[in-house]
Amino acid sequence: MPRADSLAPRLAAALLAALLVTLTIASAASAQFGSYPGQTYFRALDELHSADFNRAERAMRSELRTAVKTIDSRWLDSICFATGLGEALYQQGRLAESLTQFDAALDLFLDQATWMRRVQWQQSPREDASLARRMPAWAAAGGGVVYADIPRSFLYQYGQVDNSAVQNQGGVVQQAQYWKLDCEELSRTIAWALYRRGDLLGPLGAYDRRTQAVATRLAGGGLGPGGHWTAAWTELWWGLAKGATGDAIEALPHLQQATLLGGRMQHRLSGLALLAQGRLAAGSGDGAGAGRLLQQAISAAIAYDDYDVLAEATRALHELSLADPTAPKPPLAPIIAMTERSGLWRVAIDARLALIEQAIVAGDLVNARAALGQLFRREREPAGGWMGREAERLAAIVSAAGPYNAAVTQARRAMIAQQSQSRRLLQVCVADAWFDDGQLTKRLARQAYAEVLGDPSTIAWQTQPLDALAANAAPQRGSFERWFASALDRRDPLLALRVIDLQRRREFFASQPLAGRLVAVRWLMEARDDRLPPAALAARAGVEGAAPEYRERRRAGSIATAALRAAIDEQPDTANPAARRAANDLAESLAAREQLVLRVALSRTPTPLVFPPPIDPVAAKGRLSEGEAVLVFHRWQDEIHAVVLTSAGEHLWRVGPTDEVTADVERLLREVVGTSPKQTWDSERLTGDDWREWADALSERLFADSRLDAATLERLWVVPDGPLWRAPLSLLTLPGADDGKTLADVTITYAPTPGWATRPRTEPIERDEKLPTWAVTADTKSAVEVEGIDVIAAVAKATAPPRGLDAGVPTVKAVAGRVLIDLGSKPAGIDPLGLPLTPGDRGDREAGAWSRLPLAEPTPVVLRAMGGGEAGGAKVRRAKGAVAVGAPEMQLITSLLAGGAEPLLLERWPTGGARARDFVAEWLNGLGDLSTTASWKRSQTLGRSQPLDPLREPRLAPGATADLTAEHPVWWSGYLLVD
Repeated sequence: MPRADSLAPRLAAALLAALLVTLTIASAASAQFGSYPGQTYFRALDELHSADFNRAERAMRSELRTAVKTIDSRWLDSICFATGLGEALYQQGRLAESLTQFDAALDLFLDQATWMRRVQWQQSPREDASLARRMPAWAAAGGGVVYADIPRSFLYQYGQVDNSAVQNQGGVVQQAQYWKLDCEELSRTIAWALYRRGDLLGPLGAYDRRTQAVATRLAGGGLGPGGHWTAAWTELWWGLAKGATGDAIEALPHLQQATLLGGRMQHRLSGLALLAQGRLAAGSGDGAGAGRLLQQAISAAIAYDDYDVLAEATRALHELSLADPTAPKPPLAPIIAMTERSGLWRVAIDARLALIEQAIVAGDLVNARAALGQLFRREREPAGGWMGREAERLAAIVSAAGPYNAAVTQARRAMIAQQSQSRRLLQVCVADAWFDDGQLTKRLARQAYAEVLGDPSTIAWQTQPLDALAANAAPQRGSFERWFASALDRRDPLLALRVIDLQRRREFFASQPLAGRLVAVRWLMEARDDRLPPAALAARAGVEGAAPEYRERRRAGSIATAALRAAIDEQPDTANPAARRAANDLAESLAAREQLVLRVALSRTPTPLVFPPPIDPVAAKGRLSEGEAVLVFHRWQDEIHAVVLTSAGEHLWRVGPTDEVTADVERLLREVVGTSPKQTWDSERLTGDDWREWADALSERLFADSRLDAATLERLWVVPDGPLWRAPLSLLTLPGADDGKTLADVTITYAPTPGWATRPRTEPIERDEKLPTWAVTADTKSAVEVEGIDVIAAVAKATAPPRGLDAGVPTVKAVAGRVLIDLGSKPAGIDPLGLPLTPGDRGDREAGAWSRLPLAEPTPVVLRAMGGGEAGGAKVRRAKGAVAVGAPEMQLITSLLAGGAEPLLLERWPTGGARARDFVAEWLNGLGDLSTTASWKRSQTLGRSQPLDPLREPRLAPGATADLTAEHPVWWSGYLLVD
């Protein structure tokens, strides 16, 4: 038997601990009486629903500071406060802070998941017959719905009645206390934290440890009394957790069981259960079923004054009704009237936004504009959050009927503002954080990044079009580097190709006014069927349905184009009145079509981003024949890697540090071209082969580990990156090459993205040889003058556009069958999309304007004298406002291809003489009978063998011999052929 003197210290310690616990709890609870959470919390909720988000935030933070804190942690009431604070932050657009609060709420739930076992459930739910009678007629559910009346508060036991075991074994004595706990509100906030957090994480929920922990804990059971009516709450939590992980099949039965208590009565959480079911049905394509469920969610939310669910269900039904004509429309007018009478401005403004969008879809722009002007007159705080961004999107659609540039500027402002509140960008940031701390392993990252960095889905366009634009406009280079690291970890060349392709496409999207969406809509509206993938053809009908008047505008443009071509064919030197009238009609048609394109781009109409075409590596591999290969270079962190794809397999390897590759390229350029665009070349230099040493060094650097078969390689598509855009690859050799074979003996074409290089090739179109070949001088002050006969005019029959005709980009694209543009040694690196292409006014002459309408039939375009190809030539300072994402060459080429320029021939360094014109003229001349590559091979063969005329080559040094030919690579290796 223990001695009394040994028990005394232990009993004293236990009593002291019990006293400390009691004092801690009493101190924390002294500010509140009655049920937990108290009335100050519900007043904060009222502030939230009245759209006073800042005040609601301050009140919720105050609640958290004064919340009950036990000896171990915060108590259950903090779940309500953290969830309320998270929602206030969410409505302000502070999504990352919001997510942190929802995380905290779920962590507290996991720590005290069995709280229902400590509640004394003295009363059971009973039927509330009066509630059905009080429901407004427009919101009545019908079908004999029975509503439950559940007591809000029950007694919660804190501590133990019998502490004898603690006293005997040691530990903290916690005397039993009974507190009133609002169990229904606590259950609602747990459910809302799961719902909103799943909404924020999106596809990342499948990889989230916290969500999985909640689902696992719920699956383990034992959270509440067995066979009890509170199972409806736990079923709701379970269904929401499963839905957040992306498991809709498992989520649905739990949500269905959560809808009714005992399979008979609706309850306060029924609205959220129905909302979640409706969203799952909409995601599965069941528009009619989703509409019924969301209508029921609205009815249940009105019955139980659940204004969060009312707002969410109303918006979800509105979005569904615009996407699916079989779905019902939400009762917006009565919802607005009811909520405005009660001062529920968070719901009212959201519903008014939906009503304004309905007016825009119906073509009532006047009333829509007026309603937008009055939207935030009563409460301005929502203008700073997501509702403000949605209002800006709708305002941009209304503005699309006016001046085009002003409307695009307004749309871009909304898109950029959305980036700070973007749900998709939040998901990317979360994925990055998880990747860096190891929660997202490289194995999981391969799929997770595909979901958060991929093109917007159909549902994304239908529900969050502005967010889809905002995310697509962000280059996210760091995130792509993490994704590429996961491909390197597995040595997966096919995944590497997908990552590279999407990153290049994203870089192009980031340079466009609306993140590639305008280009996509133009292609869907204008491109020939054989230039679009099957999925895009299926989407074309929906896009045309969003702008039914587009077809008539396009027909008017076709008539004007035909008239303009006929007038120029009749009088090619000077624009006659008929040509000017047709040009004006064409400009009017293009302006109207661009307005419609902008309207569709800002709408909820789903559009696959068809340009640049995304890669399908497996299909691309299947299209390659023996002797063909695709070679893709990629700059990753401070290194360059490469992927080669052939019909026999694929290979990924490390090329080397970027600075070393750059140095190798610069040394080769120094030997081949020199260091200045004005440098002249003497006979000794042009007959020497010192450049071969550096060509061999670069060959070893690039291809030592490539596994390319030099003996069988005949056709190569190259996607450069970084310094390799400037490298004359045709001078290089492959390992194992015999008989002096170099890449000059291989047919090489370049591509800006892997998807463009591997796209399915259409049958060559029959070119209209009656269309003129136009030679355009971008800058008359710097045009290169050459003595003697203009070989391009003589051989390729190139002429200048008619005098008196505004030869801007739209006119050139509409009329010319082939286009030769003299850039006058303008370096593309300064401003790739602002590079002058035609002598038109600024705004119409930049390369970026080429991606606008009209979308020409594939039109060969030559860019001559594109400066910056000599050693050190890429080191140019970008112009103010220039695109700073991706290689300048990639941006320039992709923008031209987007507008129908195909194929392209780019002269990387200007030789400034007749031989360069020989190469171009013979290529253009051969296109009528030969393929793009065959015509170029013929042109090179002819041009390299002919003697040079020293009088017509300004970069030949004085005293150069007359027997020189163009065999030195300075004459022929500076071209990029893009096909």
